[in-house]
Amino acid sequence: MQLPPLLADTMNATSLVTTQRRYLMDYAEFSQLCETTVTTFLDRVPARYREGFESLLIGGEQRMALTDLFLTLVDDQVPVTPAEREDIRRLLEYLKEPTDSLGRLNVVPPGRPENQCPLWTIS
Repeated sequence: MQLPPLLADTMNATSLVTTQRRYLMDYAEFSQLCETTVTTFLDRVPARYREGFESLLIGGEQRMALTDLFLTLVDDQVPVTPAEREDIRRLLEYLKEPTDSLGRLNVVPPGRPENQCPLWTIS
């Protein structure tokens, strides 16, 4: 049985979208994005955590660095841009970690003063 052209096109488009959603990234992409993401937040997380994050990255412990960063971002309500939130979501999905807590992040529009100069870096 042959499908009408419009329905066949719709099914192909749906299959393509589904295929694209399944592809997250390969390990090299994960490693690079994880290091970039963690490094990006080093100037925004409380100073007492910075050395630990750097040590984890140097030691190749990207998974631990990312999960610890996520917990720090939530607990300390560190400002996160929507693009950074999306990167964190992609990284957590790659690790097959739950993403239902992403709503607890302090997402602010890019360029807001609190995103550029957190209070704990002033003191």
